[in-house]
Amino acid sequence: MAMVASTGSFADSVRDIGVGLIGGAVIGIVFAAAQQALDAQNQYRDKATDLRLLLTSSDDLTGIDLREDRLPGAYLRGKNLATARLDATDLSGADLRSANLNEATLRGTRLDAARLDDAVLRQADLTGALLVGARGVRCALDGANAVGADLQDSDLRELRAEKANLSRAVLHRADLRQSDLTGAHLTGVAAHRARLLGARLPGANLSLSDLTGSNLSHVLLTGADLRGSNLSGARLAASSLVGARLTGVIAPGADLTGADLSDADLSGADLTGAYLTGAILCGADLSGASLEHVHGLELARSDDRTRWPQPTSPEPGPAAEGVPTAQ
Repeated sequence: MAMVASTGSFADSVRDIGVGLIGGAVIGIVFAAAQQALDAQNQYRDKATDLRLLLTSSDDLTGIDLREDRLPGAYLRGKNLATARLDATDLSGADLRSANLNEATLRGTRLDAARLDDAVLRQADLTGALLVGARGVRCALDGANAVGADLQDSDLRELRAEKANLSRAVLHRADLRQSDLTGAHLTGVAAHRARLLGARLPGANLSLSDLTGSNLSHVLLTGADLRGSNLSGARLAASSLVGARLTGVIAPGADLTGADLSDADLSGADLTGAYLTGAILCGADLSGASLEHVHGLELARSDDRTRWPQPTSPEPGPAAEGVPTAQ
């Protein structure tokens, strides 16, 4: 019996030693993992600190690679970031006023509420960038690629974006007053209640765009392409649409008071309930257009080149005196 007891005690001791070793190993692994995580966190903090020191101490950051870095609220005013790689970087709330971002890549970059007044981003790539609520007064985007960018609620007054590509961009409630978008690509943009008062868009492509309720009064749209666009309730008073392509536009209730539509193609357009008092329709093509309940058509100016929908055609009207303008 003593032998059996001794054997059992030995087995228990071996088991206890094994459990202790396993427990110690587990604790060691957990400790090592925790230490590794802590080291990584410290390394990340050190890197972030070093990066912020670099960004604040140097004005020339040409070609810097900051892809996927988190820099919300970074102070980069006046910095030279030409050709910088900023794809998927978080720059929300950053101060980039007067910064040079020419030819920089900012694909999918977060710039929500960022300050970009007087910044230059010529030939920059902003594909899919997020600029909700950003402020970029007098910002330069000439030749930039901003396909699918989200610019809703942004302040872009006096923007310079000649030949920029903003196709499929979101511009709901964006402020683009006095902007220059000459020859820009704006195909398929979504821009409900956007403000473009006094903007320049000669030769711009706005086909298939949704401009519902937007203010395009006093806008230069000479030769612009607006085919298939939605202009429901939009204001285009006193705007120049000479030679513009407006085939199939949806514009019920649109305000075209005093607009110059000379030689414009409005064939198949829906102008139901639109306002045309003082509009110039000389040489315009309105064949197949819907003119039901149009206001002031008899006060619009037309000539023998004007093509009206069949079977009835109003008599050409005289030039309107004292054409009203939008406020």
